[in-house]
Amino acid sequence: MKLPDLISTGWTEIRSHKMRSFLSFFAIAIGIATFFYTLSVLSQRYRDIHRSAVISGIGRIDVTTEHPLDMTQYNTLKEMLPEHTSLSFAPRAFYYEQFTYKNKKVGGFSYGGIMPTWKDSSFAYRLEGRFINWQDIANKNRVAVLTVFPYEKEKRELYEYTWHEPNEEEPLKLREFTSHYSLLNQQIYLNNETYTVVGLLHVPEQKNAPRFPQDREWSPRVYVPYTTWYDVKPSWQDNFNTNIRIITGNESATRRDILTQFLVEAMLLGLCGSLAGMLLGYLAVLHMAADTSQMTFSWWVVALSILIALVTSFLFALYPAWQASKLRPVDALKYE
Repeated sequence: MKLPDLISTGWTEIRSHKMRSFLSFFAIAIGIATFFYTLSVLSQRYRDIHRSAVISGIGRIDVTTEHPLDMTQYNTLKEMLPEHTSLSFAPRAFYYEQFTYKNKKVGGFSYGGIMPTWKDSSFAYRLEGRFINWQDIANKNRVAVLTVFPYEKEKRELYEYTWHEPNEEEPLKLREFTSHYSLLNQQIYLNNETYTVVGLLHVPEQKNAPRFPQDREWSPRVYVPYTTWYDVKPSWQDNFNTNIRIITGNESATRRDILTQFLVEAMLLGLCGSLAGMLLGYLAVLHMAADTSQMTFSWWVVALSILIALVTSFLFALYPAWQASKLRPVDALKYE
């Protein structure tokens, strides 16, 4: 039989068995949609992994102490770590404060000390001016770096706490203030000391924020050198914890781990999809078949359906998983 005749006969059979043809078409469409969605998600996941891992810090370790640490302890710990390891101290919790600029009181921000190495991880800002340097740390300079938020139609939710005396005007909020005034190279009066604003950290738009959620701002910030902040209010030293961040650069996972991670995820999606598909198929048979009394459901049908879904998910995930395994393992697994 020639090809045109085969096609003609095939269309005739399809029209003759409309319900059977519709169910087959529906099953194929659902299956292809599932595969297309899975591939799209895995492809997007791969891009997100690469984008987020670039700034997250390789081999990052965060540890919190129950007491403050000074520079002597910093140097001792630094000597114990391998060469090229990044080490930074910062207060575990940042404190709310106010500053004065040209007789204007500004609040709604948290305040704390950091080190130059703080920039080695999760730094997604556009820096205007300069960052805190080691000379600031050594000399306990009165300098500050401020976060500046972009204009966004839907403003992100931030905690902007302010306080004032009953008879005083409420302070302006830093987020709004920096949208109208540039404080770069200006002097502010903070904690009874004059600070020079040497840098502005422009925060990326929320829709384009590449950092992991735990590394994003929950309030506007004013950063000062860690040593300066440490000595500002000695009474605080009994009340704050120190966050120690180490960027080791070591990769503890292997490419085989990455490959397995992605394939297991894809097969789990396939398993869940097969179960949902069988439920939809069963409901379709009950409500759309002309005569359900002639239909039987065997265990091998269920097992074969699950097996097909798992094998298909495995095959379609193999290429994205292989591409992800080419990344440095810690970069790929960090997103997971």
